[in-house]
Amino acid sequence: MATSSATEPRFYLLRRVFRPRELIIVGVFILELFAFWLAGPRFVSATNMLDAARFGSLVGIAAVGTSMVIILGGIDLSCGALYGLCGCVMALLMSHPVHPVNAWAAAFCALLVGLAFGLLNGACVGYVGIPPFIVTLGTMSMSSGLAMLLTHAEHLPSSLRPFSAAGKAALLKLDTHFFRHEGFSGIHLSVVVMIVVAVLAAFFLVGTRWGRYVHAIGSGEEAARHAGIRVPRIKLFTYAAAGGLAAISGIFYVARFKGINSGVGLGDELNIIAAAVVGGVSLTGGRGSPLGAIVGAMIVKILRDGLVFHEVPESGAKIAVGAFIILAVLVDLILKRLSARRAT
Repeated sequence: MATSSATEPRFYLLRRVFRPRELIIVGVFILELFAFWLAGPRFVSATNMLDAARFGSLVGIAAVGTSMVIILGGIDLSCGALYGLCGCVMALLMSHPVHPVNAWAAAFCALLVGLAFGLLNGACVGYVGIPPFIVTLGTMSMSSGLAMLLTHAEHLPSSLRPFSAAGKAALLKLDTHFFRHEGFSGIHLSVVVMIVVAVLAAFFLVGTRWGRYVHAIGSGEEAARHAGIRVPRIKLFTYAAAGGLAAISGIFYVARFKGINSGVGLGDELNIIAAAVVGGVSLTGGRGSPLGAIVGAMIVKILRDGLVFHEVPESGAKIAVGAFIILAVLVDLILKRLSARRAT
């Protein structure tokens, strides 16, 4: 009996993290792969899937933070521009013509920038009371403008501001592969980080008091206040986490492409939010999981790539992705209404 009582909380936590909602999303992902395999097995190869995961991780890591913000009942429109700004900060420091900064120190500075903007978002939303749409729209513009100002709208590195040999070596380590062997390109570090971050965030949301507060605020902020939850503090923490994760996406972007420009990230906030929504995160707050968000990022990425691979025009692929997002929101609304009817 002692063993049973000791193991029950652990199994309960696992059931909370891997809920039917997220398992259904994984099933949709598998069905998508199967459909593309029927259309042409060449697309659903290990190499193509690993490449999709590599590129999808740039959106997926940021989507983990954005999903937490949406579960909180907020929104973050600055995530795309912020990850571009953080990448520019890293590249700018590494390419300084007189005192180039070590790549790891530059990445740390980029992370601090992301955290600072996240704290700004959280403070304005939580303590000042400005609507999150307005706050993050403003910080999105600020991030974009700062990126242009810092880089002078140029690509970094450049002929006048190159990366050092040590900097290039460090970027290769950030873009390293695991489990490589002949015929298998391996799993990139960014993919591993995306999965680890999503799992940790999922366990945080269901296994810690602060994580449960995030769900409680998203389900009903006034009720959470009456229950004694310090809503402003939770909002500050959640938006800061989202800013830090956006910065990590920017760091891996620089590592992947060995450079960046001020236009990177603009518009990606739509892809990041779409990943969360397709992954089952409710835009009304209170429901969802970061694990679903990274699966949603892969669903959107493979849907777009698969359609282009099968010679569907880029315009058609965008239309299909948009329709899929609307369908995901519609399904979420139907499930919510069914749940409300059962409760009554």
